[in-house]
Amino acid sequence: MLIRRAFISLWDSFLELRIKLQRATITCNCLPTSTISDDNELREVIDENAKLFRKTLALLLAIENRRSSKRVHEDDNDEEEFDDKKNSAETTEIFKKISKRLKHDENAIDEQLNKTYERFVPERDAVIQKWFERTRGFAKQNKTNLVEQSPLVQIKEIMSLPDRLIKRTQTSRIDYDLICPPSSPSHPETSTDLTTKMNPELFDDGDFYHQLLREYIERKTSSITDPEQISKHWAQLRKLRTKLKKNLDTKASKDRKIRYNVHKKLINYMAPIDRCSFTDEAKTDLFSSLFGTNKLSTIDTQQTSAVNDIRII
Repeated sequence: MLIRRAFISLWDSFLELRIKLQRATITCNCLPTSTISDDNELREVIDENAKLFRKTLALLLAIENRRSSKRVHEDDNDEEEFDDKKNSAETTEIFKKISKRLKHDENAIDEQLNKTYERFVPERDAVIQKWFERTRGFAKQNKTNLVEQSPLVQIKEIMSLPDRLIKRTQTSRIDYDLICPPSSPSHPETSTDLTTKMNPELFDDGDFYHQLLREYIERKTSSITDPEQISKHWAQLRKLRTKLKKNLDTKASKDRKIRYNVHKKLINYMAPIDRCSFTDEAKTDLFSSLFGTNKLSTIDTQQTSAVNDIRII
């Protein structure tokens, strides 16, 4: 059960990453085509991005090559320890070789990707089959009582017709806001090709993306119908409620207990030291002169003296 939860959380993280990549794919589909991008400045920008793409691809292929070689050593129970410095040096050498080849040969990208894919397929199939057998008992039974197919069988069925799959990805399902629209008068021959739904320079898997997004939302918002899961859910809610419940003192009502707040101890504080040379009389004279209390006090003394004289008379 814990393994299944871990896989679901990992799958949710992959789906969140796929949702973020959807904006990048839409932006890439809005880029100008090869027949339209005749601007010199735009061509320079494209060439710079192509160089960065080759470097990034060469680095990823070097890391994958190093990882596969390390995996082979681990499977052969090789006791030789891998040094980090040695690994980084070998990875940089592989990176230089691959980047040099990709720079001079345009078809080398497809060859390197095909080699990496062929080397990765057995490892991928073994991992998928292993975890399918381990998690098959947790899957819900279908209403039609059909035999559950292995993911490898489903992948082979889908990849058996690659032309159909490629055509589905080249079909535009939304109206893209192209940077250089095809209706430009300088290139009238491309307007008929790009206005149609089929576009060989397009990648749109919107149907598959929306299916994944729908399943993700339904799993997050679906109601639980299994009674065992409902009981576990209520038990977890009770634990949370007990944690959030405040500790109240019932005897503190009706003045049966003195209520007071305990102040924290003062740290790094001391009593003030008066270093002023002024006396108290000088301070009173200073403040009285500032606020004009001397005049008022003299007036009050004169009035009081006059009243006393009248009383004596």
